[in-house]
Amino acid sequence: LLGARRAHVLHVWQPLASPVDSLALAAVMPTAELLAGEAVRAQAIAEEGAERARVAGFDAAGESVESTDSTAEVIEAAIVRLRPEVVVVGSRGLTGLSALLKGSVSHHVCAHTHAPVLVVPLTPE
Repeated sequence: LLGARRAHVLHVWQPLASPVDSLALAAVMPTAELLAGEAVRAQAIAEEGAERARVAGFDAAGESVESTDSTAEVIEAAIVRLRPEVVVVGSRGLTGLSALLKGSVSHHVCAHTHAPVLVVPLTPE
């Protein structure tokens, strides 16, 4: 159906004790070793997503991006850089107070990009 289309799998991650996590009760200053381990895990998540896309028939690449700011803004910058035909973004399904305090990345991306956005809800495995 989609042929040999390109897919770019982007995983945005935030280091421990990032300034964005204003609800942290006790901030632990991450060491360089700890951050390097987080970066490796984040890239593995991006690569796992790219592999799933390849299995589905896409020519896919994975990329992880560290963010100490807004995850949604990092995704928006990637949309500008990559110029995709469609954006597929996951939804954690936050509701109530969690949604209010943490915000919705998928909602923000839908509201602030000119590309079509497909929101995929989290499903239990």
